[in-house]
Amino acid sequence: MDAKITALVAQQQEIADQACDAADKNPDLAKALADLKAAADEMNDVARKMVDATTFIANFNTLLGAANKVVPVLQSISKG
Repeated sequence: MDAKITALVAQQQEIADQACDAADKNPDLAKALADLKAAADEMNDVARKMVDATTFIANFNTLLGAANKVVPVLQSISKG
């Protein structure tokens, strides 16, 4: 029984190896992987821009917060 199981496992490994070899030589797989890499690169570029935009918005909000503190002071001076 053990010999049959060992033979089946070896045959299973051989089939898996053949499938991997076939996939490696498949131009459709290479194109699909290249397309996936391009999409991932594009998504990473967008994510970087989103971080930059988020930082800009946060800084702009900080500037507005500071301006909101200055306006009442300027108003009190002008009424002064």
